[in-house]
Amino acid sequence: PELHFCRTRPEMWAVDYEAVAKVDPSNWRVVKREVLQAPVNGVGHFVGALGFTHDESACLVARPASGDVVMLDPDTLRIQERAVLGRQPLEAVALKDGTVIARDWKSGDVLKARLKSTPW
Repeated sequence: PELHFCRTRPEMWAVDYEAVAKVDPSNWRVVKREVLQAPVNGVGHFVGALGFTHDESACLVARPASGDVVMLDPDTLRIQERAVLGRQPLEAVALKDGTVIARDWKSGDVLKARLKSTPW
């Protein structure tokens, strides 16, 4: 899995195929795990790379099968905002104004959209 050790929080984050997990590095236990990409017709779909805001107050996760990037609350791992980019975003960063810039998995093209609050 992809791993990220936080600078401002005593946590390690990991991508676990369709899910994201927070791990306590003092005992290596999974503190929280959230599935972010549901299977479609019984076929699992992976999530893309983790990306954090500069202050680690939010985590971005690209979802190639959904054509979007979601912003997670780092305490609950719940989706707070979503940027619909279309295509298959694999990696993403968020600018201060809420713009998400991502890379398309297949073509490498740059994708751009705005984060919007989610209804759920």
